[in-house]
Amino acid sequence: MGEGLVEVTGKRVSILTDMAIADETFSGLLILRLEGRVFFANAERIREKMMPLIAEAKPRVVALDLSGVPDLEYTALKMMTEAEKRQREYGIMLWLVGLNPEVLRVVQNSELVETLGRERMFFNLERAVEAFQGRWGSTRQGEEDTAKFGG
Repeated sequence: MGEGLVEVTGKRVSILTDMAIADETFSGLLILRLEGRVFFANAERIREKMMPLIAEAKPRVVALDLSGVPDLEYTALKMMTEAEKRQREYGIMLWLVGLNPEVLRVVQNSELVETLGRERMFFNLERAVEAFQGRWGSTRQGEEDTAKFGG
């Protein structure tokens, strides 16, 4: 998994090993999975890895899969809150997915929970993808390009 970050652009299910459970893609959805503790010492490095992925994908939604994160430290949460504000200014929404009870408790005791609300926090990736499809339709990557260019 290398340094705590797995990138998956528009994947319906995060890749946990070398094989994907599903490979449906959805235009406008970027799923990033973090693994391991997120704390002040690695938060900036994680941000530096995520920002180019977000800039390249130009998604409507970044779904941050935290199911592999056992602990989210306050400084890292503060950085996440600031990043959410910046991305929102660019029209990109941050969704949190798969929070374990400890991470959920930390998020619920922060200002981020007020910003995200329940509508941008999801129990698992399937629910996040369903919400994405419900809001922007189920256009899969490739179909949108075909429709645009009459292919």
